[in-house]
Amino acid sequence: MAVLEQLPEQEIIAGFKGVIDFYLWKGIPCARKWPVYRPRTPSPQEQASRHAFSYANSQWTLLSPEVKAQ
Repeated sequence: MAVLEQLPEQEIIAGFKGVIDFYLWKGIPCARKWPVYRPRTPSPQEQASRHAFSYANSQWTLLSPEVKAQ
């Protein structure tokens, strides 16, 4: 994170879109490298539980309001 004296003009911010992220943190102008999303492969345990959660989630609409409230 780089602390700035002030935020640059909107044209400059737009020119760095995808490269530098300009923002205010607690009222302090800052800049940082644009965040990068790196998808990851789920672990075997996550993959196994995904099917069970998907099934349980699909059955939620079939439950009575009394059971949902509990």
